[in-house]
Amino acid sequence: MRDFNCLQACIFSTDCKKNKKYNVTHANRSHPQMQLSLSKRDVAQLHVMLSTLPIPPLPVFLKLDVSKMSPGDTRTSFEMATVQIVKDAQCADTIVNSHSIIASMSFFSQWNSVNTNDESKKAIMHEKEAVILSLIKNVIGYAETCKKKCKSYDDKEIGDLFLEVSRAWISCALPADVQLEIEACSDFSTITYEHPLHVAMAHYCYSQGVLYSNKTSKLCCEVHTGFQEVYANGPTRLN
Repeated sequence: MRDFNCLQACIFSTDCKKNKKYNVTHANRSHPQMQLSLSKRDVAQLHVMLSTLPIPPLPVFLKLDVSKMSPGDTRTSFEMATVQIVKDAQCADTIVNSHSIIASMSFFSQWNSVNTNDESKKAIMHEKEAVILSLIKNVIGYAETCKKKCKSYDDKEIGDLFLEVSRAWISCALPADVQLEIEACSDFSTITYEHPLHVAMAHYCYSQGVLYSNKTSKLCCEVHTGFQEVYANGPTRLN
């Protein structure tokens, strides 16, 4: 969420380090004391999911409208799950990490599970599986098209493939009465080495490299490697 590390830092508070849960209590008429919680394990599982997901973090612009949602626990859960990405969209560069949106939808699904029956949960799972299959199909199709036309791969066209599948993945858990629009960011000038999205991509490339490049980090970002070397042994390394 800007990056997702912001929320992680909030969740990994003193109580959470003691294996307690991060709780948000919200009062409303239908449910006098509604609690939304995330444990350290929940966040760790989400990190693993995002690191292994065959969809990279993308810089996107976000438009979100929840005005048609009826008041109640579902709306409260959704608003709490998306509070950080809404803030990201209002920052100076208005760039949002697509993985942050996916994380928000995961939190919402978890918090809203009490209002979702088993059939709906299975349907969402099957939809996500279909999204991954469509990604494989589209990537193979794109590679074959480039080969037939004797053309090189185009970064923008590849980005569009991942943007399409990101939209599809996010929409799996999106309530029907919520309007969410995601558009690609084409100006990367503000995404510098210290930008949260750069950190997210460096972490993702490192994870993918470890997973799929003979257990090494061949895809690791050079900047990320430099930081790792400098701070590997703590502050004494800088003396």
